[in-house]
Amino acid sequence: MKTLLAIILASGSLNAQNALWIDLSGPWLSRAGEDRPEFAQPGFDDRNWTPYVLPASFMETRAGYLWLRKTVDLPAGTPGHSLALTLGTWNHSYEVYVNGTLAGASGNSTERGHQIPRPRTFFLPPLEKPRITIAIRSLRSQGLPAVWRGEAAGPFLLTGTAQAPKDLAVSYFNQLRVRNTAELAFGLLIGGLGLLLWLAWLREQSRKPLLWFAVSLLAHCSVTLLRFSGLLSETFDPYRWVLLEQLLSSLQTIAFIGSVASVYEFRPPWIRLLIWVWPLPALVAKWNGNNSDVFRYALAVLSLSAIPLAAFGWWRSRFKLDRRQVLLAAALCTTLLNFANSYVGLGLFPSRLRLGPFAILLFQLCLLILAILIAWELLTRLREDGLESVRLKGEMQAARLVQQLFLATRPAHIDVVYEPAQEVGGDFAFVFPLDDGGHLIAAGDVSGKGLKAAMIVSVIAGALRNRRANEPAELLAELNRALAGGPDHGFVTAIIVRCTPRGELQLASAGNPPPYLAGFELEMAAGLPLGISLDASYATQTAALQEGEQLTLVSDGVVEAENAQRELFGFDRTREISTQSAQEIAEAAKSWGQNDDITVVTVGRKNA
Repeated sequence: MKTLLAIILASGSLNAQNALWIDLSGPWLSRAGEDRPEFAQPGFDDRNWTPYVLPASFMETRAGYLWLRKTVDLPAGTPGHSLALTLGTWNHSYEVYVNGTLAGASGNSTERGHQIPRPRTFFLPPLEKPRITIAIRSLRSQGLPAVWRGEAAGPFLLTGTAQAPKDLAVSYFNQLRVRNTAELAFGLLIGGLGLLLWLAWLREQSRKPLLWFAVSLLAHCSVTLLRFSGLLSETFDPYRWVLLEQLLSSLQTIAFIGSVASVYEFRPPWIRLLIWVWPLPALVAKWNGNNSDVFRYALAVLSLSAIPLAAFGWWRSRFKLDRRQVLLAAALCTTLLNFANSYVGLGLFPSRLRLGPFAILLFQLCLLILAILIAWELLTRLREDGLESVRLKGEMQAARLVQQLFLATRPAHIDVVYEPAQEVGGDFAFVFPLDDGGHLIAAGDVSGKGLKAAMIVSVIAGALRNRRANEPAELLAELNRALAGGPDHGFVTAIIVRCTPRGELQLASAGNPPPYLAGFELEMAAGLPLGISLDASYATQTAALQEGEQLTLVSDGVVEAENAQRELFGFDRTREISTQSAQEIAEAAKSWGQNDDITVVTVGRKNA
């Protein structure tokens, strides 16, 4: 960091002619993978060691011991006392030896490091020789996020104690906090979006994309807060918290995969498995000595699983994508590109942008922009669907009220019970008075359910009110022409009954279940359901309803009621209870196991 050098220059007494100032940056000699005490001794032969440059090479992250050596000659006349050694940021725990004597340490060099790297100054014991051999024994560790690692920066100096830089660690931490302020701000904004989506999901818990994406954003915010909190205290021990950081990172990835799956309306069973095993990559990394490679590559494999998931969803939608899917695909590509650039080492672009003293993570900036767009799209879709739901609910309520109004218009000797399977069903039963004192009864079932079926019922009701004939077969033909000649309404099963005060019955059926007269099934010619063919024809047959007898009409929801053992209520049971009241028949079928609209019409002999 350039400002550190300015502090050093300002704090040094460089006007003194005999001031000692030796820059130790540049070439050193290194030996990796071995740990031998003689490496610290000044007489050790290090001519075959590998060159190593400070501070440019200090970001080396392969785990294990690393020894560095450098020999310098003090200028003539330099006293061997009151000397100080300053080492810049170093990503690992280390011990520093001067002429074979331990001069100081940073962290714990017998195990993984336990401090956020920082510059340090060590005051050296008196030296007897003008030649100094400096040896650094470093335990290189892995598993720390970038915010808890240092940057390649000096100073690396050998000075007099008067010229040694002061308060380097304090200045360094202050700069770290300022540098990562943008990351903290972006993380809080992303967490705010996650909280907003969470609250929206609490109001509409059927919207799984809201939940998954909210968890992913909140996990990202939690990771950011945890990382920044480590910079608030110089005694923060990152290795006590790295497991939690990795667990939250895994949760963020799994939740993002869940949001991709839910937006594509794809629910593979292994998604549930991932929810239970998502801590495993972090735990494996912990057991492996906080090996970041294990964790990062495991996390990458989890991220890669979203690619076939999205591809399958795209194929299933016949290669048509809505805005949510496009934005999630962009977020997925951004995540994978960041992994390839930062961890695989492609180096396609810098991971950070410097804006004055601040450092902006490009991945986090892209994630924030995409999170805003995805959240806007999800909330907009929620609002639009909510308005549509309100509109449909109003229309269905109006249709249900119309149906109930039709059902309410009936004389005392005719009873109608209607039990829809949904709020608005497809069954209908209308009773119209005739001039001769008799009544015309029309009952049936529209294919389908919901608002569309209710609208077709309304069409049928209008056609019945404006009918030209009262004879059942002719009336069925009229209804058939009204339905078959219009848009595709599906089909309608129906039965028309005309009854006189004297108990004379005329009946015609268009595919409806047969009626029951005095407890026996009335055999009828089953005509073609309405709305299928304009050329369909229907036949009227007659019967007589005696005093004390009952004619019973049922929809297929009675006969096809199914219990938990998948056993149908059936025609025999329907026949056995056909002499009971309409309410009793409907309740028997409903308690058996309703899976369709249930309509029962009973007709008795009109009192003279």
